Amino acid sequence: MLNPIQTLTLIERILKVAAKKAGRKTTDALTGRDDPFDIDKKLPGPLSIVGRIKGLSGAEAAADEVIAKLRDSGVEPKQINYGRIVDEIEKGVLKGGLPVDKVKDSVFELERKRIDAETIDPTPPREETRPKDPLPEENGPSGEGKPSEKDPIDPSDSGSEGKPQSHDLGTGTDAGDDDLENASPEAKTFMKNLLEPGDTVDEIMMKKPEDLTEGEVREIMIARMDATTEDERERLFKAEKGFFDHFFGNEPAGTDAVGRTMEPKPIRPIPEIPKPIATADGEPLQDGLKRIGRKVVRDARDDGLASVIKRLQGGLNLLGEAKAPKDGAAPLEQLKQDGVFGPKSRSGLRRAVTTLGVPKVEEGLALARFGEFARDGRKQGFEILRVATEKSFATLFRNPAKPVRRPADRVENVTLQETLNDLGRSHFGNGKFASLKTDGDIGPRTTETFAQLTSALGPERVTKRFGEFLGFF
Repeated sequence: MLNPIQTLTLIERILKVAAKKAGRKTTDALTGRDDPFDIDKKLPGPLSIVGRIKGLSGAEAAADEVIAKLRDSGVEPKQINYGRIVDEIEKGVLKGGLPVDKVKDSVFELERKRIDAETIDPTPPREETRPKDPLPEENGPSGEGKPSEKDPIDPSDSGSEGKPQSHDLGTGTDAGDDDLENASPEAKTFMKNLLEPGDTVDEIMMKKPEDLTEGEVREIMIARMDATTEDERERLFKAEKGFFDHFFGNEPAGTDAVGRTMEPKPIRPIPEIPKPIATADGEPLQDGLKRIGRKVVRDARDDGLASVIKRLQGGLNLLGEAKAPKDGAAPLEQLKQDGVFGPKSRSGLRRAVTTLGVPKVEEGLALARFGEFARDGRKQGFEILRVATEKSFATLFRNPAKPVRRPADRVENVTLQETLNDLGRSHFGNGKFASLKTDGDIGPRTTETFAQLTSALGPERVTKRFGEFLGFF
């Protein structure tokens, strides 16, 4: 004989089963559209006198199916988080607009994977994915050797005449390898930290949605369930949706002859093997990071590692203010310019390299170096404006080891004069400002004009405008 509680439980289960079997579409009470779960919340026939079943929704009905599947696979009831399953199904179907059958399958796989991980090994080792040597030797011919400390412009890797050197560099052994061998212990530690693999999900999020595998998308979905902020959940969800839109399309799911939602089919092949992370320029991430790291280590010989890291942070901030991230990509978070290469700086650099590219990061680093001179010059003077300009930007446009025949060939100097003319006309007025001759020869008049405008407008505005004229933004 059943007691009252058991009787009510049995009736509730019978009503739920009847509701699921009804299979008639109803208008969603909140959105006014067809129920995306295809579950009628009002029972048909004689059972309609019961009215709406309290607590039963399309998401809950779908969750019951997921839970039944989990139980059939051997999962213990105490291991199942019912509320989380319902929440994930609602987000996927109502917010994401994904087919309910696809969402149920994904949630089942995610829950099964989570439960297995919690039961067997919650922190799987990652040693196998890490490079054995954080600073591996590269193949290729040697470069031009160490830069001369007497030269105010540090020589960089050689490239085609007249082209930005940062765009032409290869990944073979170059002068940077010698720098690393002779680097200070703290510089070597910086390089090791720079090249260490990051968090699994952070690494996956650096890829384009069309490069993701189904396994990588599941990792993102698990991270979204564990996310502690709405911004992080939204960022992860965009990546998920980008994957489903690309491989399954964004058209509404079709129905069969009896009105049931059909299992969606991919409209293009889904990658089965994870694709290596690449920079926005298409080269391996590790190679791109080495290029930036070598530049930091070289500059640190003269300026100190902390100062150069602070400069790098400033460059990333300049890029973050000017460049919007791609859809689904993490924004370039503004960094604290403290000279400490911590987790946020490390993550920010990797995101910048994968979303903007190595040359763009090098441009930001160069502009930040010039910005330091503009700020310090208000106290120390601007007498070395030509040297500071060429030292900041020359390696981006040519091989500084080769002599420049004419001042007009120094792109950075000509562009600075054009920038000052633009700022001077807007600040002083066309009738009151005598334009500079844009000949690349930075002499007393160009220096005086730079000092006046930096004092009047501030070094940040002058630096950013210079970056715009150089085509960095």
